Amino acid sequence: MASTSTDQDKKNNDTSHFAKPLLVGAASAFGAGLFGAIWHTKRKQAKYEQQEAVLLQQQQQQQQQQQPHTTQPSPAGSSASASPHKSSASASSSLAQPMQPKGGAGAMPPHQPYVPPSMSPAEFELAKKDARFFAIKSLGYGTLLALTGAGVLATVVGYCLDVRNFREFSDKLHVIIPQRTARLRRYLGGKELEMTQAEEEELDALAQETE
Repeated sequence: MASTSTDQDKKNNDTSHFAKPLLVGAASAFGAGLFGAIWHTKRKQAKYEQQEAVLLQQQQQQQQQQQPHTTQPSPAGSSASASPHKSSASASSSLAQPMQPKGGAGAMPPHQPYVPPSMSPAEFELAKKDARFFAIKSLGYGTLLALTGAGVLATVVGYCLDVRNFREFSDKLHVIIPQRTARLRRYLGGKELEMTQAEEEELDALAQETE
């Protein structure tokens, strides 16, 4: 009768079936955090490249607006009153001269290298302050998130495995890990690491003391 009650207590206190969901949840949380960080980095990089393209387009438009337009129309009667000899001389002189770009002598070529915008000393100091504030804020948020995640994880593990401190958690792992990795150890040619009768009795005594 005593052995039956002991087996029933072992069955009631057996929380090893929570080990697999906890491991799957931990792996899922790690994978989600990793892929989330990669996605956020790519999204931020794409946004930065888009801003750079918009800035370059605006700069090109400003340069095109600043180009002087000094094209003067020729008189209407000059072509009719000009002699053939004068027109041929002007044509030969125009062929001899190099072609000037449209918009006058001071016009910029259409394709020019991109010059990044420069910051003034005041803007540079402001950017340094913003970067320092962003670093401190990121550190604070990261620390808060890590502590909160550790607290939530400890609470969930303690509830699922029915442990209240690290010693009970370590004793519980000594039981769960050999059971869950027995097949892997047999595949690798190792020992099964099964608990002996004395170790089971010692663990039961510790469980009764904690209760």
